[in-house]
Amino acid sequence: MDNLKRHLEIPTGIQRNVAFCKKDIVKKAEKSDLPEEYQNEIAAKWCPAMNIALANYSQAVKNGHDSQRAFDYALQSISNIDSSIKEINLREAINTYL
Repeated sequence: MDNLKRHLEIPTGIQRNVAFCKKDIVKKAEKSDLPEEYQNEIAAKWCPAMNIALANYSQAVKNGHDSQRAFDYALQSISNIDSSIKEINLREAINTYL
């Protein structure tokens, strides 16, 4: 508890790789539930990262998360790839394509 009060980092032994590369992003988008024609349409209308957000939303819902938690996760999951995606656009994409 003292570490938390002093805002000290608590080592957990878990290391995260936060670096993204275009190749990984493309692979993830290709594994999406969306047909390629929709992926192209989505990328043109908003940005390619929106496909990743939709795939993450869809997967979270399939894993049993409620829609708001899945939405929050989807938005956060692409925030360091493309921070220009607005909540209203993600909601529109979900309602249109999923």
